[in-house]
Amino acid sequence: MAALIIVIILKSLVLLMAILILTWFMRRSSAAIRHLYLSAAMMVLLALPLVSLAIPSWDMEWFSHPVAPGAGKTIVAATERFETPMESDTNKAHFQAPSSGKSSQLHWYDWILAVWLVGAVGLLLRLLGGKFFGYRVARKAPEINNKDFMNTVEQVAQQLEVTGRITILESNRFNVPFVSGILRPRLIMPSHAKTWPSQRLKNILRHELAHVKRKDILIQFLARVVCCIYWVNPLVWILERQLFLERERACDDMALGQDIKTSEYAGHLMEVLEEMGNKTNNNLWVITAMAEGTDFKDRILSILNPTARRRSPRRMHFRAVIVLALLFLLPFGAFSPWAAADRPPGDNSPARAAPGPGDRDENKSPGETTVKESNGSSQNTGDQEKTQLDLFLELLKSPSARVRDRAANALGKLGDRRAVPALIETLKDENAVVREHAASALRDLGGRQAVPALIEALKDEDAVVREHVATALGVLGDKRAVQPLTNALQKEENHVVQEHILSALKKLQ
Repeated sequence: MAALIIVIILKSLVLLMAILILTWFMRRSSAAIRHLYLSAAMMVLLALPLVSLAIPSWDMEWFSHPVAPGAGKTIVAATERFETPMESDTNKAHFQAPSSGKSSQLHWYDWILAVWLVGAVGLLLRLLGGKFFGYRVARKAPEINNKDFMNTVEQVAQQLEVTGRITILESNRFNVPFVSGILRPRLIMPSHAKTWPSQRLKNILRHELAHVKRKDILIQFLARVVCCIYWVNPLVWILERQLFLERERACDDMALGQDIKTSEYAGHLMEVLEEMGNKTNNNLWVITAMAEGTDFKDRILSILNPTARRRSPRRMHFRAVIVLALLFLLPFGAFSPWAAADRPPGDNSPARAAPGPGDRDENKSPGETTVKESNGSSQNTGDQEKTQLDLFLELLKSPSARVRDRAANALGKLGDRRAVPALIETLKDENAVVREHAASALRDLGGRQAVPALIEALKDEDAVVREHVATALGVLGDKRAVQPLTNALQKEENHVVQEHILSALKKLQ
């Protein structure tokens, strides 16, 4: 989960920078069109975590996995198990010692997850608290039954082609009108609105009913949910603020499309702002009022600008934005900048290198030292890796179980995925330790190709093999393994294997 959060935050940075640059180039377009693109970006961010979980990962392997455990850390005393098979129970306990010790510690990525979760939950509770407050105000506020007032509302609704019933309420808790309700819109007017001049009332209603027509309340609510999810990304707050400003300007433009004098409309907005400033019980943490915001001066200048474009998006714009959002979301959601979870935190090498000359002697296969150390730097690296791969693949066919085991272990460290098919066949080896290390090597190499064979290996007769197979399936992160692991857990009698299956399921789900 921590790795998913990290990669999604990185993706959100790229997306937000791209959309902010795009809207800057679109600054001469109408506010409604800019609002459309900003809204689409917010919806992409909202769907990004779900898409990242639902579709297969596209691993680019530019960086090592940030939270994966180190390869081979649970493989201890393999040589002793070859030579003294009767000591397998002792070795099982020895194998689990490092793993159980690590599980009780909190790593840096656990703290990242905890901090993100606390912030997201706190912001979400604040958002829901504001919505609940607005709901209570609307529930207690009486409806306006003034005949002249309601006739004005109906007249403005017909001009803007607003369909459906709109409940008009009055409240003395707010000094400015605002729209509440995501599914059933309610327009809450300040109590003194009934004393407004007719033309001023019409202009204010045009702006507020434009919000209803454009479904702005739903879009802004979803945008704030996005802010709760991506709260650690400063660009998301900039985007949400820009979305709010473009929304207000788009509603101004829609109101001005009803043959209103721009100077008259701007004057009415300034009157509302003056009334809002004279009183203190605005509760603006709950609402986004028409005259609220530090960019009010820019709004007035935009209203008075005779060359400003004020047209609404056409159907063509909506279709184009939907297609672009989907074309961007699917590959971007699958993209992963690092390899599968096969490297320890802090290992920044793009690929796992073969063991060096200083590695422990018992971890070297016969011939590995000869291949790696002979000729020194004069040997081409690509030829060396090719020679090593061919050598270890050949050694997998050795009649000696000890040699096959060393070859499987070396192939996992070599990091060349061309070895995956041969290691899949090695899962059927007659020697349990060879099968165990083949499963560990497939875990290190990653990729979806090995998952079906590993699922089948969950039925292996050797408990330690099943233990390493379960670990590999958890590290590979393929959702196809969830049900087989669940079935294996129900049938498993070895408590150590049960622990590893549970750990794998925790990573997958």
